[in-house]
Amino acid sequence: PKHLKRSKIVLVQEGMTDPEDWRYRLARRTGLPRWIGNTSMTGLSHAYEAFCVASEGYRDLFVRKGVSPERIEVTGIPNFDDCASFLRNDFPHHGYVLGATSCLRETWKPEDRDGFIRRCLEVAGGRELLFKLHPNENHARARREIERLAPRALVYDSGNTNHMIANCAALVTRYSSVVHVAIALGKEVHADIDELTLRRLVPIQNGGTSARRIADVCRRFLS
Repeated sequence: PKHLKRSKIVLVQEGMTDPEDWRYRLARRTGLPRWIGNTSMTGLSHAYEAFCVASEGYRDLFVRKGVSPERIEVTGIPNFDDCASFLRNDFPHHGYVLGATSCLRETWKPEDRDGFIRRCLEVAGGRELLFKLHPNENHARARREIERLAPRALVYDSGNTNHMIANCAALVTRYSSVVHVAIALGKEVHADIDELTLRRLVPIQNGGTSARRIADVCRRFLS
């Protein structure tokens, strides 16, 4: 925004970035506005002093895209830096397979929801199956789709997703930041991105000190 151009900005990574699909390639090749590529274009404006990222793996990812390595600070990010704390919860179920849905249709991306539900059933293999619906999707539609193919599954449209991941045996999702919690907690993960890549990207676990590290970066520019 124009009113911020004279300010010193510290950019902080929020979570997993969108895949580098045709939107990303179109924006990079044509010079169209970066918002077309959504979060896959994170960091490419260079309209900031420093960019605080989740891990060395993400540092490498952003550098490959063209972000200046001199501006990147590997601090961890507050929402994913203490996943072990999620193990302390009162969610009543344990040992199930958790299907975490996405809002792909709501963001005009392709979604095979029937295929996703069948994949969850396959991974479950008779184990208890739970679904946690994405907060931004059409919950009534999602419930109808699940009830048709997996009528015995439990479906939650609210609640703490991190606690549900902490108590599950396996997580099934598409392309979502929730995989970071599952990988950090050593869970079995089935997603649209391979496990080796996920392990490289997983945010550093520093016991919840990322906010302090980010604050230290900000202080360098306050004067």
